[in-house]
Amino acid sequence: MKVSDFILDDFHWSFSRIESFERCPLNFYLQYIKCYPSIEGAFAQYGSFVHECLEKFALGELAEYELSSYYKDYYPQAVTEDFPPNAYVDLGERYYNQGLEYFNNFDGYGDREILAVEQNYFFKIDKYNFTGIIDLECKNEIVDIKTKGKQHLLRLTQKNNPNDYIQMLDGRYIHKDNFKQLYIYSIPFKNKYGKYPKLLSLSMVRINDWYSIEFNERLLEEAYQWAINKITDIYNAEKFERGDGVGDFFCDYICGQRINCKYSSAFMDDAGVIEL
Repeated sequence: MKVSDFILDDFHWSFSRIESFERCPLNFYLQYIKCYPSIEGAFAQYGSFVHECLEKFALGELAEYELSSYYKDYYPQAVTEDFPPNAYVDLGERYYNQGLEYFNNFDGYGDREILAVEQNYFFKIDKYNFTGIIDLECKNEIVDIKTKGKQHLLRLTQKNNPNDYIQMLDGRYIHKDNFKQLYIYSIPFKNKYGKYPKLLSLSMVRINDWYSIEFNERLLEEAYQWAINKITDIYNAEKFERGDGVGDFFCDYICGQRINCKYSSAFMDDAGVIEL
C-alpha cells in the first residue's frame, strides 16, 4: 500500500513528523496519512504545561517568583491523564515534584538576551516545505526546553562510538542525535538573522540541567541529509508497520494513536480504524 505522492506533496514536514516515522511507521501512517484523532497522555500533557509556564515567564507574563505558584495552581487541570503504573515509584508524584523543585529554584536564563519565544517558522529543506516552533531564540543561541530524563555521559568509554557522541561545553558527552532538531531549526534562524547560532542548548527541566554545544556545520549537514533521506523513505514505503524498536510501554502509554492501533492494550475496536 503505497501512499499517493499527492498526499505527501501537500505536507508541511516537521522534525516531529519525520521522527515519528523513524520510530514507528505505523504511528506515522495513522497520525498523518489516515489523520485519525490522537490522544494525549500524561507525559505529553506534562511537557505542554511546563512549556506554557516557561513561555509565560519569557514573555513577561509571570515573574520568577510566581512560577511555582502558577505551576501548583494549574497543574491539576493541565495534567489530567494518569501516569503509567510503575512497580518502584509513583511516576505522577515524581514528575510533579521534579517540576515543582525546578520552578521553586528557577532563576531565569542568566544573561541570555531573548529575541523571540515560541515562534513558528516555515522554511525549506531541499525542495520540501518545513515548519517548526523554536522555544527560545537568543542572541547567537537556540534553546529547546525538554522534560525527558538525563541523556548525557560523563565520559566516553570503549562501549560508546566516539563518532556518535559529541562533547558539550562543560566537558560531558552526549549523543549527537539529541541536537538533530536544533540543527534543523538553525535553518530558519539563519534565514531570519543572517547567520547560524553559535550555540545550541537543551534546557532539561526535570533534572534542572543545561546541555550546550557549539554549532557545527558538519552536524547541520548530517541533520539536513537525514531529513531528506527519511522523506525519501516515506515516499518509497510500500507498507507502514510497527517500529522494530518500539516496545509495549510506548504503544500502551505514549503513542498518540494507541486507541487506533492493534498493538496497544488501549486499542478500541470501534475507534474507526480500517484494516491496513
